[in-house]
Amino acid sequence: MSIRFKEAGSESSRRECYGGPDKQHDTSEFLLWFTDILDDELNPGRDIVNNIAQGEIPATQIPRFKRIPLVQASMESLQYLRAGRLSIISQRMDSQECNQTICKTCGDVTRTWNSFRQLTVPLPDSRAHTLQQLLDTQYGKGSADLRTAIDCDSLKCRGAKRDKDLTRYLTRLPDYLVITIGRFLSLGSGRNNAEITFPETGIDLTKYFCPTEDVPTNALDREHRGPFRYDVYAVQQHRGTLSGGHYWTVARSPDLPRNKNGAGEWHEFNDKNVNPCTFAKTQDSSTYMIYLVRQGTPMRRG
Repeated sequence: MSIRFKEAGSESSRRECYGGPDKQHDTSEFLLWFTDILDDELNPGRDIVNNIAQGEIPATQIPRFKRIPLVQASMESLQYLRAGRLSIISQRMDSQECNQTICKTCGDVTRTWNSFRQLTVPLPDSRAHTLQQLLDTQYGKGSADLRTAIDCDSLKCRGAKRDKDLTRYLTRLPDYLVITIGRFLSLGSGRNNAEITFPETGIDLTKYFCPTEDVPTNALDREHRGPFRYDVYAVQQHRGTLSGGHYWTVARSPDLPRNKNGAGEWHEFNDKNVNPCTFAKTQDSSTYMIYLVRQGTPMRRG
């Protein structure tokens, strides 16, 4: 749902989002809704009429995007896939991934990009996992999968059914990344209570990013140049079910020093109650969303 505050009727639409005021609002959906509004309101390009198809790579560019290094194609794709999206929200929070398939007969490459503001990680079962273990199967070499009997439209295969290797890569990583644990993806209205653990600092996503060695480092912008190491500054936690429950937050201000009981230390925010805690509070089955800031991100106050 995309809502502009200034549009007629938007106020009544906002009141009915996600079932209205009498329904539990999923925190993940609410964040997407809220940042979508901010993105639109802060976008200086919102009213610019584009001469190219919004969100589409021109057909004339596709053959070239198949040949050049994936990281270069990913960077260049953004001028088409994200045309007119110029807000600071989009710049600092949006990520991109690419599904790349390679025909095992002719070598033809197909690349499909997708932008997202939250990285959702599915849970394979109810056992305990580290965040790294979950990511290992989603991106990079660990995501490689053989797809059989897939149409290949290359000049050599001419629509024949072929086997193809599929690999998913991260192809843009921003300063601020939100990871959502898929606790409600596979259990109907139930909740997967698997314990997911992760370190407070140095979460390294570099190996999940597409290869960059074929492009000079100075030709890559920050969002395409590793290493991609992140620190945790907040988590949102939940107890209950998809239809009802309670949310609270454990967070610290990453731009403030780690002084005892200061805002730079960990606190639990639970309704009107704010209490000091430690990072260990994040390491249990109630954690639902993880907020990360990339190391080296400029922190400005005032």
